Amino acid sequence: MATWKLHRFLVEQYVPQLDEPTATTLAARLERASAQMRDSGAPIRWVDAVALPDEENLMCFIEADTIEHVIQASRLAGTAAVHVQRVIALNPRR
Repeated sequence: MATWKLHRFLVEQYVPQLDEPTATTLAARLERASAQMRDSGAPIRWVDAVALPDEENLMCFIEADTIEHVIQASRLAGTAAVHVQRVIALNPRR
């Protein structure tokens, strides 16, 4: 199995009237799209998501080698990514 240098990306989506079922559905679609791409050999992995219903914002975290793979996964999922940005994950307990 190949070893990839993955970066973490934040995928922000504006979703009018965002609620938990909608957020869960959209996050699952992006997770499935990432898995489908990974199964085809792309270095990408869905990590996690958080929803901000009062802000109508869904944020998904994906690890990939390039931002292009993240954008491709978002398109494959049929989600409207407003913003995709590389982020640095922090865990002070490590």
